[in-house]
Amino acid sequence: MDNDPILLNYKSVCLRKSDISCYENYHYLNDLCISFYYEIIADKFMKFESEILLLDPSSVSTIYFDDEIEDLRDCFGALNFEERKYIFIPVNDATDRYAYGSGNHWALVFYAKMTNTFYYLDSMKSYIKNTNEICRKINLLTGNFKDPTIKQVEIPKFQQNTFDCGVFVLNFTEVILKEIYEKNENYISSLDYNVITNEQDKKTLKIEDLITFKNSGQDIITSKRKEIKNLIMGLVKRK
Repeated sequence: MDNDPILLNYKSVCLRKSDISCYENYHYLNDLCISFYYEIIADKFMKFESEILLLDPSSVSTIYFDDEIEDLRDCFGALNFEERKYIFIPVNDATDRYAYGSGNHWALVFYAKMTNTFYYLDSMKSYIKNTNEICRKINLLTGNFKDPTIKQVEIPKFQQNTFDCGVFVLNFTEVILKEIYEKNENYISSLDYNVITNEQDKKTLKIEDLITFKNSGQDIITSKRKEIKNLIMGLVKRK
């Protein structure tokens, strides 16, 4: 593939020229684009790596398409699903296991162990039907055998185009982690989206209130796309 050379190897992710071009404006992020920035986010929150699991899209795809839960337990046992406080799951609408990049939309599912709830966030206010099966299997991997609780978080339709959904997923993930670990060490505390923000007076903040135009508006996402591309090019130059 000399016409599509590898430009960057970062931890478990290998980015070719074509992958990096997906960070240009008007382009849809592929699996590797999501995986790369999830590695960056994981680095930022390395102190809490035992609590957080950022699933890469290829793992999510395997979970969706593999019907044998015991096979999935064998495959992902080292990830310790049952011990994680938070699991971040980039969900895609692809339905063909063998057609790489066949999907058209990304959304984020955020699992909180304390509430045993999967929170679905979609920049287009749509719903990816693959979500139910993915959550069912991850729920089993966490050691829960009842049907999963999935709640669609009511956020505005932030996305104003057809190609930024993947960047929104990355941004939502980072916003939530910053709220939990950098601001007040908030923790999901009830089934109605409440997050304790002050233990003394029990003030609460809903999950949907964490995602705002100030931190997730279209202009923020456009800047985030450029930020990630510049980060990659900086790493490429330092090779």
